[in-house]
Amino acid sequence: MASLEYDIESGHKVYELSKKCETIGRGSEADVQFEKDPEMSRRHCSILMQDGGIFLLRDDGATNGTYLNDQLLDTGTPIPLKDGDELHLGKTFLTFHK
Repeated sequence: MASLEYDIESGHKVYELSKKCETIGRGSEADVQFEKDPEMSRRHCSILMQDGGIFLLRDDGATNGTYLNDQLLDTGTPIPLKDGDELHLGKTFLTFHK
């Protein structure tokens, strides 16, 4: 099973990725919410799960962009994720594990 690992004020967290599309953002509709990160968009990005256990990261038009291993993603273009990839969204850093 794939997951996202990150640290927030309340401590270390692991979020298990289980849906075909998991949204990440500051808004209440996001699957993974970061309400206290003012630099994160309400719907910042998504992680898409494809058949065969392939996971893709897609920027959903985030104001401050979505970074994968320090590279800015093009909006709407899904990029494959691999174990240990670092995501930088606003002021938040997450690690993808598979």
